[in-house]
Amino acid sequence: MQDSIGDFALFSLSDNSQLQINGSKITINGDIHTNNDFIFSGSSIVINGTCEASGKIDIKCPKPKITNLAEGVSALKIKDLSEDITAIAIENSKGYDEYQSDKQFIGNNTTLNKSIIVNG
Repeated sequence: MQDSIGDFALFSLSDNSQLQINGSKITINGDIHTNNDFIFSGSSIVINGTCEASGKIDIKCPKPKITNLAEGVSALKIKDLSEDITAIAIENSKGYDEYQSDKQFIGNNTTLNKSIIVNG
């Protein structure tokens, strides 16, 4: 388990909502954490890091390439870090995009070159 949320490429602190990714060819460079279930559905996924979930991990694709899987890990319980997360996003990238609800990225190729914050 990582020492802070800043160590994750993707994380969800929601106890109530699954972290779900649907896509064709997905590559994530870094570790993932969710306080619920992690669900992927698509043709291929590469995670160059650990995918950890407090719940279950459900990968629906023929040959996933994931460095490490960890189910049933402890949930991350932290104070509201909205301001800290925004500061990290600004410091470590080319800025960030913020969405107030669930976000879908649709297209043949979606590359996220900066951080995103989703309040959904």
